[in-house]
Amino acid sequence: MGEKTIKHNKFRIFKRILPNWDHDLHVHSNWSQDNLDGPSLEEFIPLAERFKIHIGFADHFEFKFPNPKDPKCKECRLNQNSVDNYLEEIDKIKENYPFITSGLDFKFIPIRKDKLQEFTDDYRKQFDFFIGKVLEIEEIPSIHKKSSLNDVLDKFFQLEVELLKSKIFDCIAHPDKTFRFFAKKELKNHPEYAFDERILELGALCENTRTMMEVNLSGYRFPWKTPFPNLDYLHHLLAQGVSFIVGSNSYTLEDFSNNVLNIRRINQIIKGEFLFTKKF
Repeated sequence: MGEKTIKHNKFRIFKRILPNWDHDLHVHSNWSQDNLDGPSLEEFIPLAERFKIHIGFADHFEFKFPNPKDPKCKECRLNQNSVDNYLEEIDKIKENYPFITSGLDFKFIPIRKDKLQEFTDDYRKQFDFFIGKVLEIEEIPSIHKKSSLNDVLDKFFQLEVELLKSKIFDCIAHPDKTFRFFAKKELKNHPEYAFDERILELGALCENTRTMMEVNLSGYRFPWKTPFPNLDYLHHLLAQGVSFIVGSNSYTLEDFSNNVLNIRRINQIIKGEFLFTKKF
């Protein structure tokens, strides 16, 4: 596929955020397939108003599988056939509440790159932002049996680089989340990963591709008790000039409420990000 036909400002999302409001641009409603019993879009509104946090809904989008009769290929609720209904629902909310934005959360799979490009070009004007992520590395569940830690991380970062070079997405989600799949005890046996410079290399590529990076707060719900990237990486990346958004990755109202203080704290840390975006 050739160069994208849709030119846009990836940082336009910040124009929608009200003065003196913090933001959380990675929230999941019951439109996400893994959260069908979760809260509706509207149920987040009172919390957003109460805490003055601008919410960006970024539900999981999956292309409809070509063989719906295969029980292993279940059709996700949010796909290319239902996306207009999703837009209609979220646009009605946006008409009444200026502190809401619409987004989609995509899993980056290289063989679907052209399909992703075509879809995002078609829907660029209807949505406020698109998030891309590398989520599943097939070796992770059997890391102790088949793959070394280095093999898994090499493959993970290779896919992250490919995601950024595609220039499809406005933001890359939780760029080092793969570390969550390993116990801290295990990583302590590999001191070379205490500070993995490949995270900083991703930051440089974010700058070159004009892509934002997410500070994902989901780690606070797990034993790690840290965002992805962690605070050490975050300060280095900010010094590099990387532009960030904050995302709680909330699936429930409780997730969101429990993360309010973290949302505030990380928003404060990245305030300088708005200055960096001006150079683009």
